[in-house]
Amino acid sequence: MRILVISLILLTAYQLLIWSGVVAPGIGRDNYQLNVITADRWRYREAEPKAVIVGSSKINFLDYDVLGKDVAHLGFGAQGCLTGLSILNGSKQAPKLVLVEMDDTLQWPSVRRFVLIGTAAEFRAGDIFSALRNEYEPPEILLAGFRNIIGKSPIDPAPREKCIQAQIEALSIPLGDDKKQSILEHAKLAKELIDSLRIKGSQVVLFDPPGESAVAQTRFITEAEACIDPMFDRHSYTWLFNPPGPWTTRDGIHLELDSSSRYSRWLRDQIEGLL
Repeated sequence: MRILVISLILLTAYQLLIWSGVVAPGIGRDNYQLNVITADRWRYREAEPKAVIVGSSKINFLDYDVLGKDVAHLGFGAQGCLTGLSILNGSKQAPKLVLVEMDDTLQWPSVRRFVLIGTAAEFRAGDIFSALRNEYEPPEILLAGFRNIIGKSPIDPAPREKCIQAQIEALSIPLGDDKKQSILEHAKLAKELIDSLRIKGSQVVLFDPPGESAVAQTRFITEAEACIDPMFDRHSYTWLFNPPGPWTTRDGIHLELDSSSRYSRWLRDQIEGLL
């Protein structure tokens, strides 16, 4: 009994720190934990956003201070749009506007565990105590605090160039029959999920986040796009066409700070025009 009382006191104290703003949410120790937190945040959302962006980790590097609090995101590392689309289809209310990343990340399937987390309907203790949610686990808070102390430092150009070159070399190979088949199967599923959201009243818009031009021109990427584009033709689906760059990434894939802010401002304008 004493242990229970002490636990409740500590939980209440921690919860008060969260409510007072002293403790900020964490962002995950690794890619898997970040994916869990992303799905968890959608499960515990307090209000329905006007727009939701779904896709891979690319969209996690957009500037959501620029995009605004009324824009949510379901970006999952090492995955494409299928996990986010599956979560939206399993939610009670369809968003007014859904932006879907449509690119070579369609090679990856959805992950059922994250879909179950994001669509869980049963009561959870986290509904009362946010301290019990994944983003407020002590290791996440310590890691977030450490990153805040370090701050957002400029990307070192030397390792960055090595990362970009590694991406170019890795993507210079042919698409291959297995990857092509995966993309075609996942594209068919994505069409079904998108059509389902449309029936529920969502406006769905496709886009391909910009990146390094040299990476975009690799054989793997161009052959993947050749599979995807005919299945999502411009007559049947609405697409956003990126403004001219240049766009700079931190690693060949994810936008660095300045490019992220510029692209996010443009994307915010597009969202306002669509709503």
